[in-house]
Amino acid sequence: MAKQNWKALQIEYLKANAKTGITVKDWCEKKGLKFASAKRYIKKPETMFNQSESHQTVRKEKQAEAIIHQENCELNCETDEKTAKRKQRSYVNSQTARKHGGYARYFKDKSAFDVVVDFSLKDEIDLMRQRAVSAVESIEKFTALLANANTAEEKSLYAKLIESTDKALERAVGRIENLNHTDNNIANLLSQIELRKVQSKKVMAETEKLKQEMNAKTAGHHKLEYLQEFN
Repeated sequence: MAKQNWKALQIEYLKANAKTGITVKDWCEKKGLKFASAKRYIKKPETMFNQSESHQTVRKEKQAEAIIHQENCELNCETDEKTAKRKQRSYVNSQTARKHGGYARYFKDKSAFDVVVDFSLKDEIDLMRQRAVSAVESIEKFTALLANANTAEEKSLYAKLIESTDKALERAVGRIENLNHTDNNIANLLSQIELRKVQSKKVMAETEKLKQEMNAKTAGHHKLEYLQEFN
């Protein structure tokens, strides 16, 4: 039996779930996969993204902090290029260790989390939007079926489906709002970094100009004293 590409299957399931809300078990049955084996590798979006969101936020904030540190080094001339490169390599290595040593512990298969790492904030927002659209379409379908239901049992079933799908829609919308808020915070932080960079360069330029003016005045004063001594 050929070895399964679980990463590819995980992504395929996420897309199917975004469109229809299908469960892992039902999807595995349709694909002819043994659920007992597949459940170790195929995860629900909620399980994956609850962990991925905080990881993405921490990673972005750490990158922004590294940018601030690098700009300060350049402006204040406190470290040379080799030192900066060593610190940058140390930062990258520490982040790799954090990702593989910490985040991977949530997965029985330590390679499964690589699928989540490949998702950016934009990918997660797009996926949540797809789920929201799918939920709206499902609500419309169940509402039509409820209107045409003939028995009390059918009406109760469709009413429960509408309620459940509506909650899923609320969760998707809430996640979209949270992800957008995180994305906007990162954009604002990077904007503040650029502003700080411009302001710092301006201050240094003004300081250098003042230093040159003071040196010129000092040189002129010494020249005047020299001339007075010979008069």
